Amino acid sequence: MKNCKNPQPLFTFPKMLLFFLFTSLALVARSQPLWLPDNPNNYVGLELLKTAYDNADDLSFLTSVHVLSGKFRLNDGLSLLAELPTSYIDGEFGDAEFALGNPYLGLIIRNSEKDHFFETGLRIPIAPDDKFSASTAGSFSDFDRAEAYLSDIFTITTKYNYMKKNDSNLILRFRGGPTFWISTSDDTETEVLLDYSAQAGYDAGSFEVLGGFTGRAIITESDIDFGERSIHQIGLSGHYKGEKVTPGLLFRFPMDEDLGDLLDLVIGIHVIANLN
Repeated sequence: MKNCKNPQPLFTFPKMLLFFLFTSLALVARSQPLWLPDNPNNYVGLELLKTAYDNADDLSFLTSVHVLSGKFRLNDGLSLLAELPTSYIDGEFGDAEFALGNPYLGLIIRNSEKDHFFETGLRIPIAPDDKFSASTAGSFSDFDRAEAYLSDIFTITTKYNYMKKNDSNLILRFRGGPTFWISTSDDTETEVLLDYSAQAGYDAGSFEVLGGFTGRAIITESDIDFGERSIHQIGLSGHYKGEKVTPGLLFRFPMDEDLGDLLDLVIGIHVIANLN
């Protein structure tokens, strides 16, 4: 079981143990960001996530999750992607906590003339195991990257992407592939996950909108049905594509009862600065 070293409960949610059971088995070291605009240029980006919980009225407004990222082209068909997540919580129980998460380093293999591309990468487990409150807040707010905030799991991921924009500027994207969680301590378990998503949107030139869903399923558990082994979310994002800076908003909602009992929605703000 993940991250059970001297736990100090943060949220008084009825299904917190079920959440941690799932997040200890769960999703991806996310590579090419799903809800950020597809950007062929070199860039640095910052994401800020705020969560509306069902039962956590005492949390400070400053409680949030942050992801600093960058993409850098190595050649015409290969790009390097890096992420550094952090989380902060203040309120509910105990003192305020700030925690550094597990950094991601990956490659995007892409031919600009093709509608499909591949991603592969790893997330290095450096998150502290004594920041239970901050790691909980990070996992709740950024459920698609829950392992980015939890300790003692080394993650390897490989994803296939199909992305198409037609002559009417309609966007269609599918993404899926396995994720491997490799335990680095006796408090974690090695698992295999299947990640999948579908999105559609419209590119209006200077403005782009994108909506769809993401899902994850535990493959290595055999005694649970699909509803128990999978978690889904729906999302809607929009961004203004400036010449140098691209700001945007994200709204993400849980589709399943288990996650929905814990939170109402996640609101994200992101800014991407082109380096080309």
